[in-house]
Amino acid sequence: CPLLKIEDILPFFRDFVTIDDFKTKIVESLEEYDAKIDKLKAQMDEHTQSAKGIHKEIEQLQERKFTVPSSEVCALSGRPILSGPFYVFPSNYAYLADELTGHVLPHLEAKKQARVEELQVWLTSTDTPAADRLVYQAEFDNLIAAECPLTGNIMIESIDRSLVSPEELKKQAATWAI
Repeated sequence: CPLLKIEDILPFFRDFVTIDDFKTKIVESLEEYDAKIDKLKAQMDEHTQSAKGIHKEIEQLQERKFTVPSSEVCALSGRPILSGPFYVFPSNYAYLADELTGHVLPHLEAKKQARVEELQVWLTSTDTPAADRLVYQAEFDNLIAAECPLTGNIMIESIDRSLVSPEELKKQAATWAI
């Protein structure tokens, strides 16, 4: 029966029962398990190779260099990009760090928002040791700059949101002539 396997009924046998009559079914069951284990090992190897490939790509992206023209502006605010710390993404969008943080923060879950705020305090503190600052900055970057907000999940998830807030729409509608 496909629903009932030999290993399901073995516990109901008494300790001194001879299993000669069930030997072929036990062997079949063990061979099935062996095949499943081999399949799982192959999948694990495949996933391991995939993970190694992803890690290699991440390392290559981290080493990727961009030339930023002095005339480049923040994709969110339009302010000159060289006016402060900034991020550049493979999509070629550049963002001032404060603008990026302000844009991404509301899209993070509450726990990550709290962590970002905590990291900002540590990163702006003069008492934070340099080694800790590097670790905090890397974590901050992973939370805020994990992906480009204009080409990543934030943009995809915002597709069903109105471009104008209800309050702004009411203000604009009040100015329209009838």
